[in-house]
Amino acid sequence: MKHRVYLIAALCSTIACADIMDPPPLRLDPLHPEADPEPAAASATPTANEAAAETATQGSSPTQTPRFKTPLVEQEKTRVAVLGYHNFSNTKSVTRMLMRTSELREQMERIRRSDYSVISMKEFLEWRLGNRQLPAECILITLDDGWRSVYTDAYPIFREYGYPFHLFLYTEYLHGQGDSMTPEMIRDMMQHGASVGSHSATHPYPS
Repeated sequence: MKHRVYLIAALCSTIACADIMDPPPLRLDPLHPEADPEPAAASATPTANEAAAETATQGSSPTQTPRFKTPLVEQEKTRVAVLGYHNFSNTKSVTRMLMRTSELREQMERIRRSDYSVISMKEFLEWRLGNRQLPAECILITLDDGWRSVYTDAYPIFREYGYPFHLFLYTEYLHGQGDSMTPEMIRDMMQHGASVGSHSATHPYPS
């Protein structure tokens, strides 16, 4: 039940905040470039040739893993596992909100060796709305809050493996103070596989 609620919240939050749904307010968002976003292409289910081209051109850096490892299937046959992360360190104490950076790498390597394909939030939403086919087994990577370690620890791993990922950010926790990221860090990640949605303005540490 928790996973279902999280998935619904992720879907609703991203629809409310993504470029594809509400361009004007995002131009005022300090996390986004000043230039207007490029016009969105018309949604369509990829043809077999388009899927083959996408697979051939979007491999992972260290291993050249194909974009989609298995054939596309009918919409109702796809299952998506959502992995939600927060904070990372190889030296700080592990908590429910913080995991070892080395463990994250191990998990990404297991995914690489599996039949799961890592998809972007855009691909996930297109699939949910019936405008795209995906493989039978997919993974969506999400990261909450805006911890600096997402940029310093996790981001290099995602770039190495060529995996897209989605950031759910606090709008009041992005000033580079303490353990928070800066808008510049977020812009850099958005140029290399990251998409952004709203977490909330802020909330107390869950205890």
